[in-house]
Amino acid sequence: RSTAFINTNRPENRISMLKSDEILQKLEPDSKDVFVEGLIDTYTNRPDEMKNVCLANFASLYNVSKKKTDNAQITENSDDEDVIDNEIDEKTIALKMKNGKGWIKNRKKKKIIRYRNFKLHQDPENYYREQLMLFLPWINEEENLININHEETFELYKDLIQQKRSEYVHREANEFEQAFEDHTERENENDIDDKNIEYDEDKNEFLIYEIGNNEDEISMVGFTMFQHVDARLQQIMRTKKPFGGISVIVLGDFNQLRP
Repeated sequence: RSTAFINTNRPENRISMLKSDEILQKLEPDSKDVFVEGLIDTYTNRPDEMKNVCLANFASLYNVSKKKTDNAQITENSDDEDVIDNEIDEKTIALKMKNGKGWIKNRKKKKIIRYRNFKLHQDPENYYREQLMLFLPWINEEENLININHEETFELYKDLIQQKRSEYVHREANEFEQAFEDHTERENENDIDDKNIEYDEDKNEFLIYEIGNNEDEISMVGFTMFQHVDARLQQIMRTKKPFGGISVIVLGDFNQLRP
């Protein structure tokens, strides 16, 4: 299946791709139209008939072609990782983009979407902004996504966002994020007296033991264990860096399967 990357970073943190030398040579000397239109550019220029389509759906369910005719060439897009021409549904009606630079048509198969994936416990503001950006329709990024209270807006449309998100985010990923949030909320930042954590002051090392499981191989340790280790080390080290900013060594047979 084809994939598409949605650059959900803030506008000032995105990198654009220059157009080809052949195209640049045809531009006027003072032209500023030197960058390839990315997915977000095409989304903001979608026709009025698609005003209620969110960015995730736009990236997954549609392609932009240079021409309205069948077998039209796919428009160059700096965010597409893999485009397969024959996945366009020629039976659907093509819609013209607002800027007149292409036609939008449905796909036969959904693309797999990838994005920055900000974490709530590490960067709540960008997490809420990203969720709004992906799963709620918007027109103007600055007005609808930048100059707003992201958390309040997210809470207002939370049910709608979660419903749309469930179409693209695997159930296990949702469970992981929820488990992490629940764990973080339960923890008392002033209490680090864990029975399964020992600190060696001489070696400046933490020893973390898993309690209640018989799993002793890295290939059999699930994401829940790593989530707890990560959360606890961040708490102990008083930092939001992954695993508290310290090195974590795991040992075992990475090719071992569950019995």
